[in-house]
Amino acid sequence: MESEPVSYPVLDVEDAVRRAEESVRGEPPARALGVLENLRERFPRVSRLWSLSAHLLGNLGRRAEAEAGYRQALVLDPGNAWATRELCDLLCERESRESIDEAHSLVVGLLDRDPLDPYNHGYLGDLLYRKGNAEGSKAAFRTALWLKPDYSWASCRLALVLCRGGNPEEARQVLSESLESRPDEAWTLACLGCVERRLGRDDDAEHSFRRALDLEPALETAFQGLHVLLLEKGREAEARTLLSDFQKRTAQAEKRLPKEP
Repeated sequence: MESEPVSYPVLDVEDAVRRAEESVRGEPPARALGVLENLRERFPRVSRLWSLSAHLLGNLGRRAEAEAGYRQALVLDPGNAWATRELCDLLCERESRESIDEAHSLVVGLLDRDPLDPYNHGYLGDLLYRKGNAEGSKAAFRTALWLKPDYSWASCRLALVLCRGGNPEEARQVLSESLESRPDEAWTLACLGCVERRLGRDDDAEHSFRRALDLEPALETAFQGLHVLLLEKGREAEARTLLSDFQKRTAQAEKRLPKEP
């Protein structure tokens, strides 16, 4: 039998937001959404509650409702940076010129409000690249990294732009510098492996992929990179073992995911 959403004795807006965040962190998405909807009915003009609800809706695959929720959050608080960036992610999923242009305008608005937020510059870099402005994209990513040197997502995206622009050695340098501050960042190691493959440094690439998988055994990018490398090297037995182990790890990870009520 499905449980009813928990009813909290909420006292004020601050308490409502705290309860909402606890529910998002600790409950399965469908149950947490019920909690959020109850809180939102009591405090309909709190932007944070709308954006948290939208986040849950997105996790449940209800993209149109999530987009509407983020838009309502921004009506209530145009400076809600998290809601803006989450909405940009949804818009980018459409991959249309209109949606990319809208996302770009939203991020430019964020930068007007807070020009020192590294995440705003990171999002700008991604959107400029999507719009075909590689030079502007690189500049935005470098600004993001100047503001936050351990911003690993920006490092990986900058490396991608550099690699696609014919500068894999510079991409490798960017990722190596990122790993100096965060040596156990599995995603950065996987990106480094891909760049090293591009440079023909297969031994280094294998080492990077294996380090990434040691840190995050279900990281698909690292698995795919290493699997292809092994096959190309004629190491079929190792590739089969890697595939079998990876399938077991991903199956175990799925079993640990919280089930819907």
